[in-house]
Amino acid sequence: KDPSSPCYINQLSRELLEHIISYIREPTCFAILFVSKTFNKIANTDSRWQQLYCQRWDVSKDFTQGLGLVWRRVYKSKHLSEKQSSVPVINRSRSRMSRMSRSLNLSGLEPDNF
Repeated sequence: KDPSSPCYINQLSRELLEHIISYIREPTCFAILFVSKTFNKIANTDSRWQQLYCQRWDVSKDFTQGLGLVWRRVYKSKHLSEKQSSVPVINRSRSRMSRMSRSLNLSGLEPDNF
């Protein structure tokens, strides 16, 4: 084979693709699910979701071994409960501007017009 010829992703072995995907962090791993059917099958395995769970919430893989869980559901439910319990961040510059306009009695002006 010519070393300068392109190597296409579908030419790589499944084992090599699994190894590559195991080093990819969660946001990119979610994006990979939509690249192709091959990537979806590899990135969507139960062991990969377990690995992402252990990485994100700093849990030992030995601790989670043999629990018989559907890791994608466990990951998703923990992520959603964490997302719902988080406090929304207020846009501080906008609130500072509105406080300033109230203190200067400029109630008719919008902060964007300053």
